[in-house]
Parts: sequence; C-alpha cells; structure tokens
Amino acid sequence: MYSKRYLFVILLLNTIYLLNAQNIIKGKVIDNKTKKGIKFVNVLFTDLQKQQVGLAQTDALGAFQIQTNFEGKGLLKINFIGYKAFEKNINISKKNTNIGDILLEESSMQLKEVLVKEKQPLAVQKGDTTEINAEAYKANPDATAQDLMEKMPGIKVQDGKIQAHGEDVKKVLIDGKESFGEDVNATIQNFPAEMIDKVQIFDKLSDRAEFTGFNDGETSKTINIVTKYGMKKTTSGKVYAGYGTNDRYQAGGNLNVFRGERRITLLFQSNNTNQQNFSIADILGASGSNSRRGGGGRSRGGGMRSSGGSGHNSSLSDFMVSDNSGINQTNAFGINYTDKYWNKVKVNGSYFFNLSNNKTEKDIYREYINNENSGQTYNENSLSNTDNINHRLNMRIEWQIDTANSLLIIPKLTFQQNKPKTDYTGTTLIGNDIINDINSNYNSNLNGLNISNNLLFRHKFKKIGRTITLGMNGEYSENSGNSDLYSYNQYNNEIITIEEISQDANSNQYGRGISANISYTEPFIKKSLLMFDYQIGYKNSSSDKYTYNYETQQVIYTLDSSLSNMLENNYMTNNAGVSYMFNDTNNNVVFKLNYQMSDLQNNDMFFIDKNINKTFYNFLPSLMYRYRNSKRKSIQINYRTSVNAPSIEQLQDVLNNNNPTQLSKGNTDLKTDYQHNLFARYFNTNTDKGMTFFALIGGGFSNNYIGNNTFVAENDTIINNVALFSGSQLTVPENMTGYYNLRS
Repeated sequence: MYSKRYLFVILLLNTIYLLNAQNIIKGKVIDNKTKKGIKFVNVLFTDLQKQQVGLAQTDALGAFQIQTNFEGKGLLKINFIGYKAFEKNINISKKNTNIGDILLEESSMQLKEVLVKEKQPLAVQKGDTTEINAEAYKANPDATAQDLMEKMPGIKVQDGKIQAHGEDVKKVLIDGKESFGEDVNATIQNFPAEMIDKVQIFDKLSDRAEFTGFNDGETSKTINIVTKYGMKKTTSGKVYAGYGTNDRYQAGGNLNVFRGERRITLLFQSNNTNQQNFSIADILGASGSNSRRGGGGRSRGGGMRSSGGSGHNSSLSDFMVSDNSGINQTNAFGINYTDKYWNKVKVNGSYFFNLSNNKTEKDIYREYINNENSGQTYNENSLSNTDNINHRLNMRIEWQIDTANSLLIIPKLTFQQNKPKTDYTGTTLIGNDIINDINSNYNSNLNGLNISNNLLFRHKFKKIGRTITLGMNGEYSENSGNSDLYSYNQYNNEIITIEEISQDANSNQYGRGISANISYTEPFIKKSLLMFDYQIGYKNSSSDKYTYNYETQQVIYTLDSSLSNMLENNYMTNNAGVSYMFNDTNNNVVFKLNYQMSDLQNNDMFFIDKNINKTFYNFLPSLMYRYRNSKRKSIQINYRTSVNAPSIEQLQDVLNNNNPTQLSKGNTDLKTDYQHNLFARYFNTNTDKGMTFFALIGGGFSNNYIGNNTFVAENDTIINNVALFSGSQLTVPENMTGYYNLRS
C-alpha cells in the first residue's frame, strides 16, 4: 500500500549522479649533485593565504603526487633537513599539472656541540582529539592493544567492553581505516601492542556529518590506532597454546600483513576457558538459556526509532552482546581486509565465523515486597546447554568519484543457528508453605538471518558549505524455528492440582524495511550553516506462532489457539526538518526542529476485531551546545527527543508459557514512546601529567514509556483472559506515564 505511493520518490533519490574534474600535481624531487631522487620529503601546496590545500611525501625514487580540489594560483613548498628550502608559484587550471624535476641544493653549517634534553610527553591534545603516546607506557613483548590501553589515562576495559572518557567505544580504526566493522574486541584483543605508536581518542561524526561539516552532535566514541613508522609494510603474528587442569585448554593466533594501503588480518582461537576475543551478533536474542519475554526489563526488539528529528532503523550493532555467562567453549575464525584501488576506491571487508557451546547453571531467588504478596518468595534452579553457530560479513566501499562527489556502500549480513536446551525447577512459597512446584524441560532449534545495505551519495558544490547528500537503506530479517516444552506442575491450593504440559511450537518472524533521505546544507550568516532534511521510512514485520498440545487419550497434537497467533505490523514515517549550526573558535551550537508523522498498523490474522490503525504526529526538537575555552577543557550539553515504536514481539498478543508459573504475553494496544533526553559532559585533560578528568550526567523523561507490568495472583484468578493459579504471575508490556531516569 505504501510502497506504490512512494516508489517514484525513492527511485528518483537514488539516480542522481554528478561528475567533476580532479586536479593532480606531480613531480620529482632530486639531489642537485647526485641527480638521484630524495625519498621521504614532504611536499606542501598552499593557497596564496598560506592555507594548506594539499600534502604528499616522496617515494623511494623521489616522486610525489598531490590530489586536490583547489583551482587557481598557489605555492609549492619543500623543506628537508640538509637542503635549502624550495618555493615555487604554480597555477592549477587543468586536470594534471606536472612540475617536472625539482633540484634541491645542499645546505651546510658548522655547529657547536648541542645537548638537547626533552621529556617524552605522555599525551597531547589536538583540538577534540586526545593523542596518547604509546612509548610512554610499558607493555610485555607479547601484549595486545587492550593490554596497552588499560594502562592509559581515560581508557577502561571491564566485562568485555572498552570505555574512553566514560563512554563506550563504538569503533576502533587502524591508521584511520576500518577494522572488523563494529567489532571493537576483535581489534584491540588481537592487534600487537609493539606496532602501536599513538592512540587517538575522539568523537567520530557520522559519514554524512563528516562530509557536510554540519556537526549535529550525533557522534560515536572512537579510538584510532596509529602504527609506528616503518610498520606500514610489515608482517607480524603470534601463535599460542596451553593446557591445564580439569581439561581446560586454549589455543589461538593472529597474522597481520601490511603492504601500504593493503592490509590483511587473520585471527583464530579455540578454548573452553571463557576467552572470547570478539563480539557476537546475537540476532536471535538467545544466549545461554531459553529467552523468556518479560521479567521487568525493557526489550525494544525490532521496533523503529526516530531521534532528534532524524530517523534511524535498527542495525546489526543493536544486537551486539557481551561475553556469555557460564562456561563457554569457543572456536572462531576471522579475517579483515583493507585496500585502496585506483586511488579512488577504499574497500574494507571482514568475515567472522563462530562455533560455540555454552553451559550455564543459574539460581534465582526472588522476594516479593509489595503489600498484597508480602512474604512470597520464588526459587528457581536452571541448567542450560546452548550450541551456537554464527556467520557475520561486513563490508564498506567508499568511492571518491572526483573531488566533489563520493558514493558510500555499506552491506552487512549475519546468519545464526541457535539450539538451547534448558531444564529448570521452580518453587513458590509463602513463608514455609509451598504454593506451587514446577519441573520443566524446554528445547528449541532456531535460525536467524539479517541482511542490510546502506547507500550514501554525497556532492559538494563550488560554494564552500553548500552540499547535498542522498541516502537509501534496505534491510531484511528472518527468524524461524521450532521448540518443544514438557512441564510437570503442582499447585497446592485447597485442592491439589496437577498440570502436565506437552507442547510443540513452530514460529516464524519476518522483517522488511526501506528508507530514503535527502539533506541539503547552505551557508547562512558568518560562521553559520543551515540544513534541510527529509526522510521517508517503511517497515513491515510479520510474526506467526502455532502451538500444539499433545492429547494423551487421542495420541495426537491439537492446535492451541490461546498460544497461537498471526500478526502483521506496518510502520511508516515521514520526517522533515530544518537545522541551524553556529561554530567559532570556542562555541558550537546546533538547533534542530523536525516534524514527524507516523502510521502504525497491526493486523491480527486470528482475531480481526483486534486490528489497529493509528497515526501519530510529533515535533522533535534537539539542541547541542559545546564550549571549549582551551585545548584542555570543554563542556557539552545535548538535548534530544525521540519516538520509539513497539516491536512485533511486544505487540503480539500470544501467551508465552515456557515457564508455566512465570507467564508473559504481548499487548496490541501499545502506543509509540515519546522520550526527552538530556546529557551533559565536562572534560579536562592534563597531557603533561597524563591525567584526565571527566564528568558525565544524563537523564530522560517519557510520556508513554514501554515497560512491563507484572501481575502476581494471590488466589486462582483470570487476568487479561489468562488463567493464573495462586502464586503464578503474568507479565505484560504497557505504556507508562511519568517515567524518568537519571544516571552519572
């Protein structure tokens, strides 16, 4: 219904193609006497105001090549130790400018003996980037990047996550190049520390913001590893193995092959010691034990979100999880490839394979303190065994068509097989009286597939600050599987009730999404930019589950309609807005105001009377202010609004009885969640002493926060058309008003 209406707009946004010329300055620097080329000479090209517009370094033969979008008169400058300075005015007016041979004359001077003493700096602050000197921190010869970073100020590694300046690191680069996509652990836990010269910490802008220069405050904390001089062409690696008591073992290794722009990294590992040097894209949401909806936490799942006036579709990174609990046996292999072709196309790709087994034994003790259920407790013991196979493929292709146009392509694919088996027993008591006993066995066989692709075309006009960007995003997901549940339960009321459950279930979930966006920036008054943007997005999700009960007398399985459901969800957004940015030496201000119309449709194939069609209209303002009074001190304040749609799992009105005394179900009446978020950060660094101080505080408020409401039955009762025995509970997602949170 929606695709026909907007197909023409989406196709039109994806067909614009512009082509301009590219200016190249080339030449050769040679010794005036020997007539041989001089290598490692920096060649600088500036405009007439002495502003750098191009830089290159000579190769082993003395040749250099500068690529620039500058046209007109400029100055070529060369300074090299032992030679006289060289300057030449040149006029760039055609595609290729060949300077020819540049002869440098030797310069010598008799000097007295000079003794230079200087303390090696621990770190330096370069604008918004903190650059830490790796040589100032000692590490073992076989240390990894993580081992080295743990010694550095402002960096913290805990529970498999790395933080810098108090924020989670979202990406790690090597010499500015992608490494294993969004898998931070794969890089820092396998890259050798001995190759690191510097570690840079900064807030990375989005690909769109980096191109347009419009800093909207939507950044991700990033670490860039700068390799030592001479390591651009090297081969390094290591292999390790060990065996200990209780049949514990670990083995692994990595290989780094650097050949200039071409870089290949291989890594592998096998162990049963809970070592996991990578992150898992757990697209099925099942880790270690069977996943049960509810439990008091929030799960947004596959819903769509619009934040601060710009839409956002869930990506694979939303599924990144930390190391599993329990005992893990892991076998993994990964490869990362980076290269540059024809000086125009940057290619980065990574593939990961993971075969793992997780064994977890868990004890739960829950005490109810509300007045109605005071004195009630719940004890549970569970033992789970999960086999998991995971494939993950990421790519990033950046084509610099010319100096004014570029195209970015980011495809991703993840496939997973997950087989959890769980046995658990649970007891509900009031005082010393047993209210119910449960003994259950749950097995499932699940498959998941996620595919996505992002396209971003960017164009710069001749007028500085005037740009246009066109983007398109497509995604497809598929989760399917089957499960079986056997449970023997006893409820001790006035009459003892025995319940025996034997069920088989089949489930399928599909998700399809497509979105397109366009943004245009225009210089406004001095030091200011305006941006106009529009986005249209459509997502279709469907979920069906069929549950069959085993009938002992008839020896057949029959469909249980109370545990079965077919639901289709359509969510469409139209979002348009305008933004203003002011930027000077000390201040950066960005104000955005967007207006969004959202259509939400739920079609229940089992119960037609539960179909829902709602439209929501929202203004989405946001504000970012950053003040920096020196290179060392800064303060930033962000205010952002967002709209979050409920996921297909939260909307599906089907009962989940994996634990018959801890039931849960969805809610077809859920509304979108409108949130206000405020965040402030103060940062102060003393690079001379290697000290960093930062303070973070943030909070949020929501009118329709999607949380979980848990009903605990004092007596046998019926709640939301679900029969509950005494002591049992039912968890249902509901919209809550007045929700707020504060964190620091």
